[in-house]
Amino acid sequence: MKWALLIILACETIGSTPPTPDASGVASTGQAIRSCLGVAAGLRKKELRDQASKQVMLCYEKHFSPLKEELRAHNPKATLSLEYGFGVLARQMTLRHDDGVAMASQLADRVESVIDSTRSAPKNEAGDSG
Repeated sequence: MKWALLIILACETIGSTPPTPDASGVASTGQAIRSCLGVAAGLRKKELRDQASKQVMLCYEKHFSPLKEELRAHNPKATLSLEYGFGVLARQMTLRHDDGVAMASQLADRVESVIDSTRSAPKNEAGDSG
């Protein structure tokens, strides 16, 4: 049963861009990213490194990419850091002796933290998160 779920998730196409979520959808997107990265961590635990890396990029395209503009409007530096974090995590998942599992959880924490900060802070018009 677990394999069927993993196969279904792995077979989703990256090419289609989902619509940008509204304010209520942004919070649930944080949990979706956490779940999606959890699947990547599970693949990495099973030594399926290439699939784990692809899953990280699927998480980025499907869940994070639609949020980028809204997050960037509030905190451009944090958004850039998260984008970089997805790339680093995708690379780390392919390495034999690296702990991509812990990194996936840390990235999910960071994403949720930035999403939470957008609800409490006004847009940063100057482009500085200072």
